[in-house]
Amino acid sequence: TESEEISQDLVHKLDVRLGHAGVDIEAFNLTDLNYAPEIAQQMLVKQQAEQLVKARQIIVKGAVDITQDAMSELQARGIRMTEDEERRMTSQLLSVICAEKKKHHQVTRQNPHQMQMMG
Repeated sequence: TESEEISQDLVHKLDVRLGHAGVDIEAFNLTDLNYAPEIAQQMLVKQQAEQLVKARQIIVKGAVDITQDAMSELQARGIRMTEDEERRMTSQLLSVICAEKKKHHQVTRQNPHQMQMMG
């Protein structure tokens, strides 16, 4: 924890400064660690931002996996698309899966060689 890290750092620094006088610092325990409100708020904002980034990374990885599986399944079922159609479908699937606001989407097939996301 942060208190443990600070305690260890203080033990080392005090030991270095007082060692020449024969003082040996064995432990230093912080029982209460408080920050000014503005610093505590900024630390909270930073922690929330870090967690949001981690969550988005998980969502994006999952979206890529789902999209790859969907495209493989379409190919396995004999649905062929041009490279442009594959790129467009991949882009649309990733956009839908990663979207912040959930909408109802459906995939429609306009002709044997063309698929499109409708939303």
